[in-house]
Amino acid sequence: MSIWGQLKEIPLPDLLVLLKARNGILVFQTPEQRTLSLVLANGRLGPAKEGKRPIPFHRLEERLHRMMNDPETAFVFRPENSLPAARGLELEDLAVRLSILHRETQELEKLLPSPDERFVLRDHSPCEHSRWNEIFEKAKPHLASGVSALELSELIRVSLPLVRHFLYAAKRAQKIKPEAPQVRGGLIPSWIVGRFAPNP
Repeated sequence: MSIWGQLKEIPLPDLLVLLKARNGILVFQTPEQRTLSLVLANGRLGPAKEGKRPIPFHRLEERLHRMMNDPETAFVFRPENSLPAARGLELEDLAVRLSILHRETQELEKLLPSPDERFVLRDHSPCEHSRWNEIFEKAKPHLASGVSALELSELIRVSLPLVRHFLYAAKRAQKIKPEAPQVRGGLIPSWIVGRFAPNP
């Protein structure tokens, strides 16, 4: 039996848990955005498409996270019993992951770096919080020369909301620092920096 409605009627994480025992295609329609379709099979996430094109997981997670702030998003689930077994993330794990990311983003939104703010590496040693070590190892080569959250998200294929959280945590742990501002291809002259330096 098909299921349809809007995310204002059932939160996205709850919808994913509800469908964990069903096989079929879950389609989301958000105004002014391409249709998003997910294959769900044996309690796991299968291939996903944005419009007619496959969408990588980091972009999918970012899109799902945005939809949690758009309760007008419509969805329809169409059962299909002949789907091959899915090998992606378990739907319950995806639901928990989205819930945590959504809650933390709401709590820290004013503190998170903007997508365009650039950072450089300061300390190569592992993060104390194991949650960030895998992202940190992938990010180090790009942080060495300076990178923004938006750029890093595409380079290491991790969703933008999660990358912003990582950069916030890494900055607090003094693993990274903001990139020095530049003007017209060069660093700001030292005499300008000196004018605004605090008095000893």
